[in-house]
Amino acid sequence: MSKALQVETHKGCGFLTPQQSSLPFYIVDAGTSVFQKDVSTTSSGIFKDFVEIMWCTQGCGEVILQEKRWTLSENDTFFYLPLEDHAFHSLSDNWTLYWVCFNGPLAEAIMCSYRYPRCQHASESCPLALFEEFFYRKEPTDPSASALLCSKTLELIARMSGNRPKRLHPDREVDHVMNFIQKNLSNPDLSLDFVASALDISKSTLQKHFFRHTKISLGEYIRNERFQRAIALLQNTDLPIQEVAREVGYLLLPSFSRLIRRGTGRSPLELRQKNNQSTFRLSENQ
Repeated sequence: MSKALQVETHKGCGFLTPQQSSLPFYIVDAGTSVFQKDVSTTSSGIFKDFVEIMWCTQGCGEVILQEKRWTLSENDTFFYLPLEDHAFHSLSDNWTLYWVCFNGPLAEAIMCSYRYPRCQHASESCPLALFEEFFYRKEPTDPSASALLCSKTLELIARMSGNRPKRLHPDREVDHVMNFIQKNLSNPDLSLDFVASALDISKSTLQKHFFRHTKISLGEYIRNERFQRAIALLQNTDLPIQEVAREVGYLLLPSFSRLIRRGTGRSPLELRQKNNQSTFRLSENQ
């Protein structure tokens, strides 16, 4: 296997087969994937007839699903459902994902019943010990052992929900708008007009409602969110600055540079160089 992508899988470590199991779901396999920078892979849903949950422990990368992109960094979680085509693209070295796959009569229904967003940030660190209970099983293939693994799977799903009760905003309409903006930050057309048209809301109603509940304009919120994502990409990845700009919806580099300088007093390059120098000094002291 290429050193650019290292996958450790524990398929068949005492897991029951569907014919042996009368449980609502059963474990297919579990493992880890470590991507080096700029590695892209695709997975056909035809060969993925199971639910997979994954937890990022290091680095930064993207999951592409249904023509949408989600950025996963430390403590972000993600899941996909059976038969869904998806792809991965790493934005940094050592992008590390822990994952568990499960299938069975109720697997998809159980996952969907939690009503999780595809990508969310957990408030706790990845429960490595819990994942290792899937990785290094020594129990024989018996129903009681597999039933115990079902309960561990439910625990893992529950622990993914660290930030789920914390909606982006308590007002339902504002929360809906904020989530829409999060999913469209890379779209250069994202604006008050774009959001109002996409959500079928009049501009004046949208602007007034958003400002009443947030005390900032919708345009300012979009700029702030783009700025925060840009800073994360500049500090945590080696993506070219032009590509970082595109990731947050800027086609013109001077406009992107003004955004970063306005918020930090530095150009994107200066900010990245300062961050790299700080990281180097930290490494020297370790």
